[in-house]
Amino acid sequence: MRQDVEKLLHKDKVFLWGARKKRLEALCALLDGNETAEIILLGQLDMYHGTISAPERMEAAICVTDRGIALYGSVWKYSASFRQTWRQLKKLDTENGLAAGVRIGLADQNTGYLFRENYRGKLSEQHKKELERMKQIYFYQKPTPDGESL
Repeated sequence: MRQDVEKLLHKDKVFLWGARKKRLEALCALLDGNETAEIILLGQLDMYHGTISAPERMEAAICVTDRGIALYGSVWKYSASFRQTWRQLKKLDTENGLAAGVRIGLADQNTGYLFRENYRGKLSEQHKKELERMKQIYFYQKPTPDGESL
């Protein structure tokens, strides 16, 4: 497991064991060596395929980095992953309920992803603020090919 991810998990008081540990190791494998993990969220993922209205639900972890977003979910022997850089990311919807964790909506071609963080009180509130800060820096200020911000 990557050291920056371990530091974030330790700071958030997340204990690693069993399936959660395997999920986080698989998530770390999606990350490039030159990017820095900023936020790790644990929760549930609903995957919507095309016009099928019933989602596939699984336990998942999401990592927001300085380069983009990586998501890994699994249930039994089935797993799903999503990886996009900030430049490639076309949809990033976030919702912050009063007594709910962070909700993140992503889309990739014909698949929609809705991630819901397990609510953890003040920690979830901190994650909401950090995610909004990162959206302002990376998502809304996407650089153009000549290096200028939009």
